[in-house]
Amino acid sequence: MTQCCEPGSGAGNLPDPSVRDDDAINGGTTDLPHPTVDITRSPCSSDRAVIEVQQSQPAVLRLYVADRNGAPVDITNLPDGTQIQFVVKDTANTNTARVARLCTIVTAATGIVQCELTKADTKSAGIFVAQVVVMAPDNNVLWATPYWMMVNFTLNFMSTGPITIPEVRLILRDSCPEQNILLDDFEFNDSQIVACMRLPIDEFNEKYQPKTRYVPRTFPFRYHWLRATCGYLLEIAARGYARDRLAYNAGGVAIDDKNKMQDYMLLGKDLLTEWRQFIKERKIEMNIEQGWGSVQSYYGYNNW
Repeated sequence: MTQCCEPGSGAGNLPDPSVRDDDAINGGTTDLPHPTVDITRSPCSSDRAVIEVQQSQPAVLRLYVADRNGAPVDITNLPDGTQIQFVVKDTANTNTARVARLCTIVTAATGIVQCELTKADTKSAGIFVAQVVVMAPDNNVLWATPYWMMVNFTLNFMSTGPITIPEVRLILRDSCPEQNILLDDFEFNDSQIVACMRLPIDEFNEKYQPKTRYVPRTFPFRYHWLRATCGYLLEIAARGYARDRLAYNAGGVAIDDKNKMQDYMLLGKDLLTEWRQFIKERKIEMNIEQGWGSVQSYYGYNNW
């Protein structure tokens, strides 16, 4: 199975290298190892490409080394001894990498590299943070391109099983552009969905006692997780509609197609209220469970 994040693959928002401005890409600054930010290059600067593979299946990934605007970086003249690694972790704040594989350069001028994952690398289903890291011989990071990596569960293997992008799209009725008559496009991209998949777990870990350390690979509450993810996405969409709403008249026809903020906010609020009530109830249960135990009694012992 090959997952390619080249332009047009739908895996991310990286532009076509054929239309790039070489001067803008290669013109660095004196204090930064990357070009000056060009805000005209990508309107979705926070998006990161999503890599999807199947559990316990080897994969060959073709990935970009890209700048902060999503533009491919020319890696032709890297210093001798430079290493390019593909690194995958459960969370960014852990020192333990689940995957760390050296990449080979495929097309240096457009920053395309290749990484091969083994069955062992994908044995655990989950949603991971990942990066393509270009490391100079002196251990300075020249470039670090973020990705989401999603290992979808396979029924042949036992797994807690993270929720999946198709499940979220099904619940939100966002599975194909034809379902969104006004937009004629997906309302949510994969990057937004994956980011909102991780938010409920962070919230569960941090709220109330006891504090927990779940990651998408181990989180067991799929029903509530799925509904919370949809709630976060609807809340984000509501903010967008509030920002972009502009009622106007054209040719005697009143148009207010962005007047959806209240509906989306209400739907999202209902789901998130349900989710937060579940967190509270589950944390109470966990506290009670931790309160059970035994204390040895010396009553009746003649040891004094």
